Amino acid sequence: MFYRLKKTLPARRLRRIQRKAFELPQLLTPRADGVTVLSMLCARDVEMFAVALASFARHCTVSRVCILNDGSLEARHRQALDKRIPAIEWLNIEDYRHNRLPRGGCWERLHAQVELARHSYVVQLDADTLTLSALDEVEAAHRSNKPFILGTEKGRAIGAAREAAQWAQRQMEAGVTHVQMLAESALTRMDEDGNLRYVRGCAGFSGLPPGRVSLESLYAWSERFQQALGDRWSEWGTEQFMVNFLIANLESAEVLPYARYPTCPERVGPEHAFVHFAGYCRYRDGAYRDLSRSLINQLKAEWAGDPPLEEGV
Repeated sequence: MFYRLKKTLPARRLRRIQRKAFELPQLLTPRADGVTVLSMLCARDVEMFAVALASFARHCTVSRVCILNDGSLEARHRQALDKRIPAIEWLNIEDYRHNRLPRGGCWERLHAQVELARHSYVVQLDADTLTLSALDEVEAAHRSNKPFILGTEKGRAIGAAREAAQWAQRQMEAGVTHVQMLAESALTRMDEDGNLRYVRGCAGFSGLPPGRVSLESLYAWSERFQQALGDRWSEWGTEQFMVNFLIANLESAEVLPYARYPTCPERVGPEHAFVHFAGYCRYRDGAYRDLSRSLINQLKAEWAGDPPLEEGV
């Protein structure tokens, strides 16, 4: 019970702050030359997403926002977002399920990203992210039609797939059983010519230029890994692996510099342009809450000069 309270109370405080984003007239002003933002959204993350989107659009041009409803969003959620996102498009999750892909585990999101990227540059944006300053690398990738992916502590550069497989095999010999490790260890079986690449990145923030990945390629690679992994290919974590794999094998793909685009840093500082507040670190020290409050204050001032939010909420 104490553990639940320890998590629930900070979560309530965070939601109370982030809900203030819906006091803004709009979360963004769309521009014809911007990117398409894609997010797969659930009801508990609506306020979080509003802040993530507003912060991203403050520093990057956005033309439209596509939201993949995971099935939990109600009419009130849609109405709140419709009112504040001028270029919103709602996607039905059933339209992105395919018999050649696993079901669930964010595979519908990847399917949607590849589908949408037939004609536009698509940025997949997780709800638990904050953009803190100019995203020069992302804007440059968009302008030059280059793919990008968020890095991790263990994945800061794209390298040979065989080297990634050898590392994963050593981890499995040491007792690691996670399906992503299993998929990485199978890369040697896919890499007959030694030309495949891989990075242990994060699917929470990625950019896919138009026309670079076909749906058939996505389906075919999924089937090959399903044959190698069997039923485990349907486990949570395989979509993350596939995003890493697909982007790493695109020409001119880049991993965003981890020093500027970290996940759960011990301290958020001016050197950070974009932070992924994954899981536990949303509530660790109040930094995410305080940054959300500050961002909403700044956006309110830009729109209407509202007074600051009360501290200590």
